[in-house]
Amino acid sequence: MSRRDPAGESWSIRQCRLSDLDQVTEVEEASFPDPYDRFTFVQLLELEPGGFLVAERDRRLLGYITGVVRGDEAMIYSIAVIADSRRRGVAGALMKGELDYLSGKAGRVYLQVSVNNPAAISLYKRFSFVELGRVRKYYRNGDDALIMSRDLHASVEVGGAGEST
Repeated sequence: MSRRDPAGESWSIRQCRLSDLDQVTEVEEASFPDPYDRFTFVQLLELEPGGFLVAERDRRLLGYITGVVRGDEAMIYSIAVIADSRRRGVAGALMKGELDYLSGKAGRVYLQVSVNNPAAISLYKRFSFVELGRVRKYYRNGDDALIMSRDLHASVEVGGAGEST
């Protein structure tokens, strides 16, 4: 499905392919101080191909999201958007696509986020994720992680057009 950002640029969201993983890894490495490696993304794609989405414009990846379902629970492992495409609706569209996919397969979804990533926390709260707890010094740099969750059976109205991630 094609979308337009506030600047009028067109982009689309689709399921990730193995051939996308080099770009996914580049986006990951540019976005996080302790990034997942390509092998991790290969495993996530093999585990849950329908839960691995990418946003692209003219064959250039703008961002991705990946999640896995186990029983009645799901976990979002990572979401990232390249710097020049942030605040243009890409992360929100990826999250909506992921939640639509997961809601047909699980009852609850979880994720972890650095306490020092307010843009991501704000995005998750807009999608009705709530904080469940904190893991002290979870990340290699010493940051704590917030554990957040959302009931996938509850209908949610998402506010705000743009996002920061």
